[in-house]
Amino acid sequence: MMYTVRDELDNNKADLEKQLSDLLGAAWTIDINPLAIWPYHDDGYAKESLGSCIKAYVQSPPRT
Repeated sequence: MMYTVRDELDNNKADLEKQLSDLLGAAWTIDINPLAIWPYHDDGYAKESLGSCIKAYVQSPPRT
């Protein structure tokens, strides 16, 4: 699990922070603790690729 988090989230973190900062016009940092999210996963995507799941969430946050 942590291997996927490192590959998909940590390796893209700086780029994601830049995208957010450029879009919102202010400096943003991503501070997500995968170990805090892990207990709430469902079987499937979030369980198998937590880093990819978090990255997708940051790229396309839910709309209310």
